[in-house]
Amino acid sequence: MSSVVAQVELVARLLEALPEKQPGFNNARLCAWLSSCALEMSLRQLQRYLCDLEQVGWVSRERHGKEDRWIRVHRGTKLIGFSRERAFALQLIQHKLQHLVPEQILNALKEEFQLASDTLRIHYPNERNWMGKIGEVPPLLQPANIPISVFGVVAEALLENKWLLVDYTNKQDLRRERKLMPLAIASKDGIYYLIARYGDSVENRQFRIDRIHCAQMLDEQFIPPDDFQLQDYLDEGFFNYPTGQVIELELIMDVAAAYHLSATPLSENQMLVTLGDGKVLVKAAVRESQRLIWWILGFGDLVRVIAPVDLAAKIESILAKSIDMYRE
Repeated sequence: MSSVVAQVELVARLLEALPEKQPGFNNARLCAWLSSCALEMSLRQLQRYLCDLEQVGWVSRERHGKEDRWIRVHRGTKLIGFSRERAFALQLIQHKLQHLVPEQILNALKEEFQLASDTLRIHYPNERNWMGKIGEVPPLLQPANIPISVFGVVAEALLENKWLLVDYTNKQDLRRERKLMPLAIASKDGIYYLIARYGDSVENRQFRIDRIHCAQMLDEQFIPPDDFQLQDYLDEGFFNYPTGQVIELELIMDVAAAYHLSATPLSENQMLVTLGDGKVLVKAAVRESQRLIWWILGFGDLVRVIAPVDLAAKIESILAKSIDMYRE
């Protein structure tokens, strides 16, 4: 091996070994690294190498007592790439989570994304191809279009806990300016919602981000309310459009239609009872909601509501109106 190649290999191995933040390698750790690599080099020679690398901005040191502690800086990281795990995580963020990360953070990570991509392409081909092996079935409806500038402002205000001034059109097609306290962002069926409080109200409301025409982050900061937690809000079913209390639901379903409920139950206390003749009795305590009604209607003649009686009557009324529409 030529002396040039040997030196390049030494520099690469050294940069790979050095941590990216303090506490870095002191003399004892440098000696241990030399021993583990079985290199015929003295500590003094290694220190001279580090001083040379410091001159070109690949490493840096901090003085602690009578010795230096060395770390690798970002420019040095570019030479060797990221670790397998870090490169993989960054690629996952870039491809799958970019719509949930504030724009300014994404912009700050552009260089890291490129380095992660290069690392996987050169060193880890199996991991590079992983994104082509996972996916999700797209919703029936196309995702709503959200201007990048709008989402960026909304996400930044949410990150900084600052009030938002938005130009918003509601579902009644009324357009007006609103001052919002942003609390969270959630997605459902390809639509992104901003959960926020409007003006002085303490009611948590949902605003479709694609209906925001423009947004301005105000200088006014707020303290996030203690009585709001996103997971609690989601668990309470507010995105299911609740219309009533928890009910004891009973359905008679076709076996094939009920099959998926064994893996994805309606509730923790769900019961499935085989009735024969290809039918299954489904019992579950669920919150009455518009989404529950849509779910039941989606099965057509493969399901019949037994209880509660008023829910059965509601489903029957909807189906009767549908039949009337087709007979017109």
